[in-house]
Amino acid sequence: MSKQFKIFAFNFIVMMVSLSSCTSLHRAGVPEGMRRLEANELLKKYEVKVKAPLSLKKDFRLYYIIDKWYGVPYGYGQASIKGIDCSGFTGMLSLEVYHKKIPRSSIDQYQRSQRFKRQRRLKQGNLVFFTFVKGKEVSHVGMYLKNGYFVHASSSKGVIISELNQKYYQNGYVASGKLR
Repeated sequence: MSKQFKIFAFNFIVMMVSLSSCTSLHRAGVPEGMRRLEANELLKKYEVKVKAPLSLKKDFRLYYIIDKWYGVPYGYGQASIKGIDCSGFTGMLSLEVYHKKIPRSSIDQYQRSQRFKRQRRLKQGNLVFFTFVKGKEVSHVGMYLKNGYFVHASSSKGVIISELNQKYYQNGYVASGKLR
């Protein structure tokens, strides 16, 4: 083989590996222009928060969206980067990550979901419902992540990740729901 052919073959292989890497990143929901290293760093940040390993292929899109909204203040009836409420946040996550449009209010999300009580059945993407208002069936909703953690728009702290087994959340827990 000539030296020129070997150089061409090497460059061709490098180009094909780069392209296949970009394609797999795109399939994982990684925005164009974001490198694998940046995507993995984002996942590591959330692995610490949920105390569980995360996968680029299975988890990236959800945690990327969470990262964009993390810390956004609570805004009743709002659904923008200036403020968002709990049901607006779960509705937006459901649409952006799972491509499912769900009702706007927490009570409607509760009534339209396939509900279950046992928290050990929870899977990432399930909704978790609470009531903190006496006489209301449901007054708050979040989305389950992993390892007992969920993400929600808290009325006091904005978009945060919380631990489901905290006494406050256990006392208000109503049920969990699978998106239909």
